[in-house]
Amino acid sequence: MSFLKKILASFENSFITANSIIQQAVLFPGKDINIKINIHGKHKKQIISNINLKLYCHYFEKKHTQKDNFFYKKHFIKISRSHTLSNWNLAFPFNIKSGEIRDFNISMNVPWNTPITINNTKVWLETKIHTSMSINSISNKELLTVRPDALMDQIFTVLEEQGLRIRHVKCETIEGFISPFIQKFEFVPTMGPYHGYWREIEIITHRSNNFLKLWFEINRNQTKNSKETLGKLLSIGKLKYQLEISTETCIQEVRNIVLNYINSTLWRKK
Repeated sequence: MSFLKKILASFENSFITANSIIQQAVLFPGKDINIKINIHGKHKKQIISNINLKLYCHYFEKKHTQKDNFFYKKHFIKISRSHTLSNWNLAFPFNIKSGEIRDFNISMNVPWNTPITINNTKVWLETKIHTSMSINSISNKELLTVRPDALMDQIFTVLEEQGLRIRHVKCETIEGFISPFIQKFEFVPTMGPYHGYWREIEIITHRSNNFLKLWFEINRNQTKNSKETLGKLLSIGKLKYQLEISTETCIQEVRNIVLNYINSTLWRKK
């Protein structure tokens, strides 16, 4: 029996009906997403001028408000932004007759550093189809589930084994980086060797074809060590704890690499 679950979405206007069939229920960074687009012509012959698919995610940008309060404390607002992760366009227009059915099998890459959909992190696929008889395109948005690849999954497993639990995950803006955003994972020790010593540990990851890079920030007190976001600290070079793991590393070796780094570099360091 196949473990793949197809996600079906149907959308239409007065001239065509379209079905978007996503072949996978769960996506993984670095892998492909396979989509089948089915278009059914209705009453009149149509020219389909374009089919466009975009894979999106959202992140938050933190901005100062224009006015400070009476005590000269700066106020911040969070602005939701969207980012295009992957894009596909049909290379040619085509005609579709009344009652005719056209199928398109599409493959799109899910890039490295596509956010993992934990907490309120959202990744979605938007499909737009433009026809000659309609001013506006017909479109559909489908929320998707993204899970960590094998390397990241092993790192999460190691942290969980040490009594660290994910409390919060979010994507936030960053300047001067390869990507306009980073995904931050906030862990708290609920048991194990770090319980009572750390308030929390925050981790940023960035994956390339050859390496997975991790940045760490340890908070030992009941209040935050810095008022700056973790993305801001990274962009100005103030995150001093970082670990680089080759993507060629055997998964079984990742556990020792991560634990050795934490215990030799982060454990009880000030």
